[in-house]
Amino acid sequence: MPAPVGDRGEILLCRRQWATEVRFYYAGANYDSLLNCVSSFLVLFLILFSDPGKGKEQAK
Repeated sequence: MPAPVGDRGEILLCRRQWATEVRFYYAGANYDSLLNCVSSFLVLFLILFSDPGKGKEQAK
């Protein structure tokens, strides 16, 4: 799908970001999975303990 000429900068930026993400994935896959685990745990912690009454009602 060819993009308009005006989007060329965005395409280059997107490619650079994609290459950076791939490089981080291969170089620090363990760090990335650890970061995902920690962030998921923090979200779960916030959901469970931000409002205990609401959490108990949703669990029913």
